[in-house]
Amino acid sequence: MGTITRAAPSPLAVARWFVHRGISVIPLKPRDKVPAFAWAAYQQRLPTDHELVTWFRAPLNIGLVTGAVSGLVAVDADTPAALVLAVTRLPRTPWGTRTARGLHLFYRHPGGTIRNRAHATLGGVPVDIRAEGGYVVAPGSIHPSGVRYRPCGPWHVPKADLPVFSPTWFDPPPEPPRSVTVPRVTDPWRRATAYLEAVPRPVIGAGSDADVYVQACRCLTAFGLSEADTVDALWRWCGGRAGWTVHWVRGKVAHAARYARPSWGTS
Repeated sequence: MGTITRAAPSPLAVARWFVHRGISVIPLKPRDKVPAFAWAAYQQRLPTDHELVTWFRAPLNIGLVTGAVSGLVAVDADTPAALVLAVTRLPRTPWGTRTARGLHLFYRHPGGTIRNRAHATLGGVPVDIRAEGGYVVAPGSIHPSGVRYRPCGPWHVPKADLPVFSPTWFDPPPEPPRSVTVPRVTDPWRRATAYLEAVPRPVIGAGSDADVYVQACRCLTAFGLSEADTVDALWRWCGGRAGWTVHWVRGKVAHAARYARPSWGTS
């Protein structure tokens, strides 16, 4: 990878290496993944050499800005299962970074708008996609744990030779919730439970916190259930899965009882 394959190159040398190849970079806090300052401008342009020299007088980490500005999309596989699927199912790419927990794999931006996707799934396993408005930590940087991000693969290969990214490599996003018709029954408990039976169960890792909170608001305000009955109704609807507890549902109901507005309805 040119200059950054040598032992402990300077952050300035690493940053210049990337910018020379048309990749926007930003400074991150030392041994951290957090930007050192507001960085929206560098989603539209590359930093100047004067900016690089100013930033990297200090031993900062480096972020690689993804998206159209750099012509890159990165896939972040940070669990053992995600790592196996990424290296077996995705096209082989010469640019990769060994992270503290897995790999960043880099692909050529296909044009248009490719949005960040946290918890996109590949064979049912979550991975993150970093594109417009995103960044990843560059090789040579230091993880908060002390692990150094290391380049893997032949980074001397031109960016133009990277495989072109495609969203079709990943599982399609879940379908939006269908509209629900509430059966016309008079008893509040029966109405609420009949309503919940018609609502798709929340998908763990895809907005389930918000889904349970919304249904708690509706049980309390639209159906007039007590907090205890709402906990019972919600547990019948979404409980019984690994990691889900009645205590967690009770917390959602207590939050809803405090903040829900009377205007919460069932439509």
